[in-house]
Amino acid sequence: MILILGAAHAGKHDAARQLYHISEFCDGQTAAFSEILQARAVSHFHCLVRRLMAEGESPQDFTRRFLRENPDAVVLTNEIGCGIVPIEREERLWREECGICTRHLAAHADSVIRVVCGISTAIKGELP
Repeated sequence: MILILGAAHAGKHDAARQLYHISEFCDGQTAAFSEILQARAVSHFHCLVRRLMAEGESPQDFTRRFLRENPDAVVLTNEIGCGIVPIEREERLWREECGICTRHLAAHADSVIRVVCGISTAIKGELP
């Protein structure tokens, strides 16, 4: 697995296209959960976590299943924990779940790539 993370609009999609020759992304905001479990590349994983929570599903359980069933995927997610802590309880819980799920992904990833201002840096493994 490859995990690519960074701020919104930092260049994660461009990095995935350039580094891993990804042309199509399964969108975590809208795609069926079954499609995500089989996709070569999944974008907006942080939005997937929100959807799972809204449907009463465990994002952590889904992430573990995703890791088992799709270990070679490229996953893109926003870093969302680097700002002001939200007042709303639901927003804090979502943020915490995103952090836990991202840690699971990173622990099992061969490479973790952080993208800042369009510049990709390997924080685990190496760039291709």
